Amino acid sequence: KDKKSRFGGIFCYSTDMELETKKGSDFGRVAVALQSMIDDFKSDSATVVALWGDLGAGKTTLTQYLAKSYGIEDEVVSPTFVIMKIYPLADRSHEDDDPVNNGRSERFIHMDAYRFENPEEAAGIRLHEYIADPKNIMLIEWPELLGDGLPDRRIDVKIAHNGEGRRITIAEHV
Repeated sequence: KDKKSRFGGIFCYSTDMELETKKGSDFGRVAVALQSMIDDFKSDSATVVALWGDLGAGKTTLTQYLAKSYGIEDEVVSPTFVIMKIYPLADRSHEDDDPVNNGRSERFIHMDAYRFENPEEAAGIRLHEYIADPKNIMLIEWPELLGDGLPDRRIDVKIAHNGEGRRITIAEHV
């Protein structure tokens, strides 16, 4: 962990963040912190965010808040049965104060691997092609079910129940 600082009433770190929520709306602040990390993430391929956590931990809730922070107006629901949903991102690269991932991202992809019985099933949806495309921001629920299909360079978000709230750890994985 690097330097500790305050962000929106929560402690965070320049490369790793540890956040706590008390209520669902706190995920909005977490999404702002995560968006900042995504926008600064350097990669030659998609920016992949692996969402780790038990059933009901808040993976989809965080994705909904993050989608909203990127200007997605569509209703974002868990893609458990369709596996993947792709949302176009508005071109905001011309806005100096609000570039999306430094102006390079065009798609926000929400994937749920919960129904995969083995990692080989990811090949059927061409996962490697989505991961290879630097114009994608990919959020993947249940990443542990992808095995070696999960890229080494990514952002890991671990969400754990903490009483009535959640403890959230965000870290770059390289």
